[in-house]
Amino acid sequence: MQTMSQAEIDLEFMLNEFLATGDLQTLPTDHAVASDLAVCRACGETIRNGLVRCSECHAFTRLEIEAAYRDKVGKRQQA
Repeated sequence: MQTMSQAEIDLEFMLNEFLATGDLQTLPTDHAVASDLAVCRACGETIRNGLVRCSECHAFTRLEIEAAYRDKVGKRQQA
């Protein structure tokens, strides 16, 4: 018989509690992180503020950066 570590026992307890109630436990830092989140305008994924591109769909998060990128790529293709 294989014995479980305390971490595995705790994890199993939390998983069983979630499956029984459907309620995720909030973390003490959730409020701090929530103010640092945005929504991708292309796909709707929740992303961190300040990213240049969405980690899910790779769309630019700021229009001015996208315009500068397209301008630079256009100049490179013309050369």
